[in-house]
Amino acid sequence: MAGPSFLPLSFASTDLSTKKGQQIFLGQLAQILNQIGYQTAASLANILNGNGALFGSALLVTAVDLGTVTTNQTVPCDGAASVSVKLRVATAITVSVALTHLAVGTPVNIFLINNSAGAATLKLTATDPSGTAYVAVAAVINTGAFVDMQAVGGGAPSNGAAWFGGNSVPGPNLWGGLL
Repeated sequence: MAGPSFLPLSFASTDLSTKKGQQIFLGQLAQILNQIGYQTAASLANILNGNGALFGSALLVTAVDLGTVTTNQTVPCDGAASVSVKLRVATAITVSVALTHLAVGTPVNIFLINNSAGAATLKLTATDPSGTAYVAVAAVINTGAFVDMQAVGGGAPSNGAAWFGGNSVPGPNLWGGLL
């Protein structure tokens, strides 16, 4: 498939302080987004870096189904562009998931399924690529309140589920929502 018909470097020469420059930029951006949907990985890489090289690690995803757990779990996230974890509990317990070597900016999704008659709690910790612990791991719940996911954790009701979704941000901190 042929690549798109635009020059990515032309963005640098667009004056965004004028209405005309903004219109040109938005037109180019719309064209890029429209054409990205029709690209192969190689042609998308051509857009990004001009040489068609796409390293395998650029799209590395850590996707883990831990099954039914009874103890705390560790998930290595070395080089991951995104992290997804699913786990189940069969008894009303507190389980901690440690995300190791999680890079700043990495999207994180954790899905806890509680198959017990009592409430279950998910606690979450993380380290950055150098092994330094994230200072804060927090979630915002549907009431708008912050929950300390390291100390308090988030709950999954009996025979229910909880989902944590967020991003690691500079600090280092891991912020997200718990639904």
